[in-house]
Amino acid sequence: MASTPKTTETKTTTEAPAYAQPYIKDALASAQSAIKNGNPNYYPGSTVIDLSNETKNAQQSILNTAADGSQIIKNGQNAVNGVTTGSAFNPAGANTLAAGTTFTNGAAGNAQSLSDILKGSANPGQALLQGTANGDYLNGNPYLDQMVKNANASVVSDFNNNIAPGIDSAFAKGGRNGSGAYASVRNTAEQTAADAMAKNAENIYGQNYATERQNQIDASKSIGSLYDQNANTQIGANNSLAGILQGQQDSRNQAASGLMAGQQGQAQTQLQGAGMAGDQRANDYYDANQVAGVGAQKDAYADMLKQADINKWDFNQNKDINNAAQMIGLATTGGFNSQTTSKPVFSNGLSTALGGIGSLASIFGMLCDIRAKENIVFVGYMLNGTRIYEFTYKNDPSGQVYEGPMAQEVEITRPHAVREIDGFKRIDGRALIGETAYVQ
Repeated sequence: MASTPKTTETKTTTEAPAYAQPYIKDALASAQSAIKNGNPNYYPGSTVIDLSNETKNAQQSILNTAADGSQIIKNGQNAVNGVTTGSAFNPAGANTLAAGTTFTNGAAGNAQSLSDILKGSANPGQALLQGTANGDYLNGNPYLDQMVKNANASVVSDFNNNIAPGIDSAFAKGGRNGSGAYASVRNTAEQTAADAMAKNAENIYGQNYATERQNQIDASKSIGSLYDQNANTQIGANNSLAGILQGQQDSRNQAASGLMAGQQGQAQTQLQGAGMAGDQRANDYYDANQVAGVGAQKDAYADMLKQADINKWDFNQNKDINNAAQMIGLATTGGFNSQTTSKPVFSNGLSTALGGIGSLASIFGMLCDIRAKENIVFVGYMLNGTRIYEFTYKNDPSGQVYEGPMAQEVEITRPHAVREIDGFKRIDGRALIGETAYVQ
């Protein structure tokens, strides 16, 4: 729906009473003089306070602290770098543990040597016993022949010094030396001496043989005991050596593990310290921040004084003008004014617009659906209470501004005047013919 607005104007003027007009003129004259003199002037001084010495010192201290850097932060960074790169750890512990994985107990070689010793009978005593057991000394006594010789020396001496001379003397007295009887007696005596000597040799050699045989038997028994004793001694020594070597390796492993655990604990402590470096660094600024707090209080107080001075200046600059305004207000009791009010008034011209059109599309030809409009601005009411708006149609390249109602609102009070065609609501203009709009 489109309509053409009309405008009516009403002008109302109220003047001050006659008794107040001289005061108003004086106040206006004072205000005019102040304005001619350039009032109000801008505050001549600086409107920004100078920072207090405490604030300046605190700022400089903070700047110096930041520029100098922090050894605590550097130490924390070094600690973290040392842990992440591994340089914080002594490699000795790890190397010792790594060597332990390939550790060979030296007792193994000794055990092999022991086996060789037992196989080769390297024990000298065992070799002598073995010779005795083998019978090497049954007839090999170097003193045995001398013992026989010594034992027979008395027989030979007795024969040569006593028996033979006695026989010779006896037969010589009878003049029978060289006779057969002499020869027989002499042979018997020699045989007797020889038998005695043979008996001595038999006893000595037999006794020696029996003794050596017993030694042979005893040696055979001793060899087994000595072998076992020797083996047990070697095995015991080997086991002791193995225990010592293993104990040494265990001690090294424990020391290495302790070293690594200590280093890990130290690294953890360093990391914790590095994590606290930020808090400790904040302490470097503590004193400066305290001074800055004092400076801020002084700056706030100085700013308050500066603002009070500015307010005083502004008051004096505007005093005459404000006094004139107040005087006018008092003299006129608030009623000295002149105003003009303009109200748009709308009239419905549909009676001529519709003419004799009778088709449904023509009768309901006013596209007033709010969904088809944009840039909607309320401007007034019709006499029947229908609200009037300014608007443009969506997708209208001309951007022409229209005035009229919204179909959705008309539908509430006059549902018979609204129809929906092609998905949009339209208004029957005849229902609104002759109605005049006004602004409320």
